[in-house]
Amino acid sequence: MDGFVLYQGKIFVPDSSAFWPQLLDHAHGTGHEAVQKTLVRLRTSFYSPRAARVREYIRGCLVCQRNKTEHLHPAGLLQPLDIPSMVWSDISMDFMEGFP
Repeated sequence: MDGFVLYQGKIFVPDSSAFWPQLLDHAHGTGHEAVQKTLVRLRTSFYSPRAARVREYIRGCLVCQRNKTEHLHPAGLLQPLDIPSMVWSDISMDFMEGFP
């Protein structure tokens, strides 16, 4: 390719290049997908020795922060303990520290 440095058949883009923000915006902006899919898009044509910028860029993406939720199960309601049927049938212990 004319004027490009190739590394393993991919265009080498140094970390200090002014093209990185545009490349990250294009690779991530096409679908606002996770880090791995954005890296796959970038690595098909470009090479960079440091891929940590992609993770930082996606964490700072306003669209992703606004529209994506964390994949956690809801905590649910607290359930009361069963009432013991006999004396000393259920023993529990609390560990308390820092008495006055």
